[in-house]
Amino acid sequence: MTFSGDRQKSGRNSLCPCGSGKRYKHCCGGHDDHRDRGRGVPPGAFGSAKTALHELMQSALTAQQENDLEDAERLYRLALDLSPENADVLHMLGVVHFSKGELQLAESLIAAAEALSKGSIPSISHNLALVRESAIVARDAKLIESLLDASENQSAPASAGICIQEQSIKLIAFYLPQFHRIPENDRWWGEGFTEWVNVKKARQNFEGHYQPHEAGELGYYDLNDEGVLIRQAELAKEYGISGFCFYYYWFSGRRLLEMPTDRLLRSGQPDFPYCLCWANENWSRNWDGGNREILVEQRYSPEDAEKFILSVIPHFRDSRYIRVNSRPLLMVYRMDQIPDPISTITIWRTVCWRNNIEPPYVVAASTFGNKMFLREGGADAVYEFPPHGTTVSFSLRGRLKALHPEAKGHFVSYLQCIAKFLAKSNPDYPFFPGIIPSWDNTARRQNDGLCMLDSSPAAFELWLRELVYRASLKPVADERIIFINAWNEWAEGCHIEPDKRYGRAWLEACRNARLIPKGYRTIFEPGC
Repeated sequence: MTFSGDRQKSGRNSLCPCGSGKRYKHCCGGHDDHRDRGRGVPPGAFGSAKTALHELMQSALTAQQENDLEDAERLYRLALDLSPENADVLHMLGVVHFSKGELQLAESLIAAAEALSKGSIPSISHNLALVRESAIVARDAKLIESLLDASENQSAPASAGICIQEQSIKLIAFYLPQFHRIPENDRWWGEGFTEWVNVKKARQNFEGHYQPHEAGELGYYDLNDEGVLIRQAELAKEYGISGFCFYYYWFSGRRLLEMPTDRLLRSGQPDFPYCLCWANENWSRNWDGGNREILVEQRYSPEDAEKFILSVIPHFRDSRYIRVNSRPLLMVYRMDQIPDPISTITIWRTVCWRNNIEPPYVVAASTFGNKMFLREGGADAVYEFPPHGTTVSFSLRGRLKALHPEAKGHFVSYLQCIAKFLAKSNPDYPFFPGIIPSWDNTARRQNDGLCMLDSSPAAFELWLRELVYRASLKPVADERIIFINAWNEWAEGCHIEPDKRYGRAWLEACRNARLIPKGYRTIFEPGC
């Protein structure tokens, strides 16, 4: 999630960078007379003064949208000199300081804008709340940093006779099958395309940037080699991973990247638990599941609902398939995209009963602002899916030293991400936690990705141990499941399988996190 909205060319029809989701002309750019009066523009001065103010705001917005925060700040301050009590100027200047990580100054400016507008502009109220929340997250991140420092300095390992093994926890890692050629990818991206193509071409955008991610002991594997998945399962089992959740790409009867799971089903190998996640969003050229430059469109109908569930029933019958209360576990990535989810899930259940199969235990991802779909969508539970829901990002300029002029992007503190997720109140509905080792999708979006800074196996282990502890106290449907995003999302810098930099450290963190010290104290209570 970014604070300042999508970056695009400035204009009155562009999205306002304040994050409201409205077009600029209907938000911070609406400088009609009734908006200007009382905001520092003297009566009778709506000619040249208004024009100058408008031009300054347009220039500042352009700089902001291009991540040139220093120039944006300069221009907003000129606008503030012209109109000292202008709520829009104060608000946008506060947004800039927030993007620079200057929380105290950002809060004072946006609070002043809130007072001037008397709470009548939702985007200002929203961003003020966001700044204040971020200040709390930053405080909690400092606590986590101190805990990491303390653990590094302790003389004895945590496992030295003072820990208990939490055997009841299931760690399920999402698995991307895009490591073999398919005709569609050859046509769309060039002959021989697999995920490794993106991974290998990544470059550093700033000093200290961990790119490219180089494959470790498994090499740049091809899933056409049936031994690869077997070796991956052996590694996962060795380090306490309980199963894989394979992304399942199904579009009105058309499947993509289905070969690994088909072979898994046909061969019976590896002997390792697994489940499926229906990745039910459009395939687009932007790698975002959006509606621009759609390559394969996802459609929905009652007939499609029946065909879909029939396609996965063979997996449901497999003895290795993961179950919750004897029901096959079915993950859904974009429940919000299904027009009538209750009817869809009802069809799934009916078809399963008709085929003498327990109906699926449907778990919806908490993604893209989705809340929960238990009452409204008919799902049985929700799963957390970071990086969705991470704390607000900041821009490259002014915080990091860029290595080339095209580098822009947005950045998130990994420790602040941990703090935000751990501080969430426990929901009043069935909910499975999720975790990521890191995130950096610049391999796909070279100059404009989202990158987490300061991630490490040690920080990942601290986060995971806290989740293990909490899950041990509060099962869901008699299960203690934690979802790891991901086993092998290499182009998103999000993988726990070995790489050259860390070796098996991420896997070791998974195994170590199951060791709960006697007398363990939670980092901080959710909701605090």
